Amino acid sequence: MTPASKLLTALLAALTLTAGSAMAADPVPVAGRQLMTEQEQAQMRTRMRNATTEEERARIRAEEHALIRERAAAQGI
Repeated sequence: MTPASKLLTALLAALTLTAGSAMAADPVPVAGRQLMTEQEQAQMRTRMRNATTEEERARIRAEEHALIRERAAAQGI
């Protein structure tokens, strides 16, 4: 294996490993998010970005949805 192909392989591996966290970093609009403060939204984005597994991201989304449902119910929405 030539040095150039070793470098290419290493770069492709690094890109593949970081793809999941890059996808998690993209803010996806959540229905009812306007019921959260800017600070809460920023904290949720940070938590999603820092989550290491899909299960952890699913748990964070569930917490966010529960908070939104609770606030909507309190406001009669």
